[in-house]
Amino acid sequence: MEVKTIGYGGFYSHDESEMIAELKRHIGDSILIDVRAKPYGAINYHSLRKAIPKYHSVLQFGNTEFSELDMFTIPEEVFEEGMQRLFELVRRHGTNKIILMCSESDANRCHRTIIAHKIKKYMKNKGTELECEIKHLLSPDAKLVDLQKTL
Repeated sequence: MEVKTIGYGGFYSHDESEMIAELKRHIGDSILIDVRAKPYGAINYHSLRKAIPKYHSVLQFGNTEFSELDMFTIPEEVFEEGMQRLFELVRRHGTNKIILMCSESDANRCHRTIIAHKIKKYMKNKGTELECEIKHLLSPDAKLVDLQKTL
């Protein structure tokens, strides 16, 4: 599984339609998962839902266990349910590529990096056949940074 993260806070533009266009440029066939605790701000989840077919917000995905509010106190059974829903989403869309999106431009200061590493650890512990590669998509020029050694 390919797990990328992106923080739109680093985009040059602060116009919602231009930021969405920038996101679309990098998404490809990936599923965009909005892990913001409150999916509003500079980019509203209603706008993302209309513009990006494979967009899922915290509200739509029902993954409040993946929000920054309770990332460190998540009960194991809640995390397990969230991971099962994530893999169902991946199966339903027919891709093994996901992008975790938040507003923080620095992946090392954002909970999406923790989520990405939790996904990787979960896959390893469950003995899945897929390898999990984590990369951070730097905006706006889409350079990829290897986050394997981040945590």
